[in-house]
Amino acid sequence: MIVGIIVDGQGEVQALPLLLVRIGSPHTILQPVLSDVQPLAPLAQIALRVAKRVRLLHAKGAERIVLLLDRESRNGCPGALASALSVLIADRAGLPADVILVVIKDRTFENWLIADPDALRSCSGLFEPSHRFERHIAPDRADHVEALGLLKAWTAKGQSYHKIKAACAICSRLAPLTAAANSRSFRRFLRTIDVPPYTEQSRLPAQPGQ
Repeated sequence: MIVGIIVDGQGEVQALPLLLVRIGSPHTILQPVLSDVQPLAPLAQIALRVAKRVRLLHAKGAERIVLLLDRESRNGCPGALASALSVLIADRAGLPADVILVVIKDRTFENWLIADPDALRSCSGLFEPSHRFERHIAPDRADHVEALGLLKAWTAKGQSYHKIKAACAICSRLAPLTAAANSRSFRRFLRTIDVPPYTEQSRLPAQPGQ
């Protein structure tokens, strides 16, 4: 299957390919494309903008299209939000609803970036995490912190935090299943592209050996 990915930030455009090559999906995943959307915009407005990218990817042969959207400060259940948005996008794009899958990053892409403590440790010269930083992330806590603030606080002395540079450095090292153990929204992404062991469920982290 060919899978297209639509993202809402330039960091994802540049950094996700460094992760996707190691992510273990059985599918062919196209390079992420950017859609100029504001995550807090009305859903109908988001759907209208994203539908243009959906039609483009579908024309390129994508049989499944995944939208990755920041939740930011939006309230409500991420699953309900994703379901409602996928229906709206499919309607605007003129495609079956099951072609469009929406993943709400909870709350931002940075929450995925901090989800693998070892990846952060290995970014020597970029980050100097506190000795107890892992308690913010594991087990399964990465979606519940102000991730951008933590990344800025852990930036190495003499360095300034650069979102794209940091995202690329981390994604080139991030272990997908480790991140999945600490981020439910990242597990949901893995499920949309059929990465074992999250082909059937993403609510809970997989147990060792699964």
